[in-house]
Amino acid sequence: MDAILNYRPEGGEDYYALLGCDELSSVEQILAEFKVRALECHPDKHPENSKAVETFQRLQKAKEILTNAESRARYDHWRRSQMSMPFEQWEALADSVKTVKSSGGENKDLSEKTSPLQEDADVSIRVRAECLRKHPPV
Repeated sequence: MDAILNYRPEGGEDYYALLGCDELSSVEQILAEFKVRALECHPDKHPENSKAVETFQRLQKAKEILTNAESRARYDHWRRSQMSMPFEQWEALADSVKTVKSSGGENKDLSEKTSPLQEDADVSIRVRAECLRKHPPV
């Protein structure tokens, strides 16, 4: 719970900024930016730079997420939700809270949304509820 409450995003978590793109960038633009940045920090070209491997791996992860339509949609959803947790942690948690009990007691599948804003609100509520369930206040 402390990790979530004290979470501060790192610069490497904004995959668009890392690649020099934005949400409107096409897959082709993302790939072009990836190639430019990957060449700049490729570990084989900079064996003396210990951070080159780390930077290169973050670039690869960003390219992997942003060039896959489903992964990109989930990532964009996470960014809009402004959740106080890393994307990978949110992804793992999101799978565990896709179904909730409605006020009538029946299961409700939250993956069938009509509004992105409503979906963002539902995810925020579900994540907070899951965090409170796992770590109740003292």
